[in-house]
Amino acid sequence: MRDLYSNLKTTQVLAPALYDADQNSDPVDLQGFDSCMLLVNVGAAGVTLSETDKIELEVEEADDKVSGPWTDVDPGDLAKSVTGANDGCFAVIDNAGDDSAVYATAYRGHKRYCRVVVNFIGTHGTGTPIGVTALLSHAQVAPVTE
Repeated sequence: MRDLYSNLKTTQVLAPALYDADQNSDPVDLQGFDSCMLLVNVGAAGVTLSETDKIELEVEEADDKVSGPWTDVDPGDLAKSVTGANDGCFAVIDNAGDDSAVYATAYRGHKRYCRVVVNFIGTHGTGTPIGVTALLSHAQVAPVTE
C-alpha cells in the first residue's frame, strides 16, 4: 500500500485540554514499528511566556510502561533536540511567538516505550491548551490496522 493511511498508526497520547501543571503523555508502545514521530499541538498560552514562565517539551523512554524506569532520552536519539532544563528536550516555548504551534520530533532510541513530558516552568495559573499525538510508521506488518 502506497497511501499513508495504510502505513501509519495514529495514537492520541495526551488528550487536548487546558493544562497548567506538568503532564506525562500515555506511553507509546513501539512494538511492531520502526519509527515514531511525536506531535505536540500547543494553543494560545494562558500566561505571558518568558524566560521564567515557559513550557518545555521533552521525551522519556523505558523498557516497561508501568515500572519504567522512565529516563530522559539522549538528544542523539531525537530527530530534533534543543537545550532545556532536562535531556530529551525538543522545544522551549518561552515567548508569545512560540505558542499556537505544532512541535514535532522523532524518537530514534531502542527502548520499547517512549512518552512526551510537558514541563511547566514558573507560574502558570491559567491553562494552556495542549494535546499530543504519536505517529507510528515503518510497520513490521503492513497494512497497519487500527
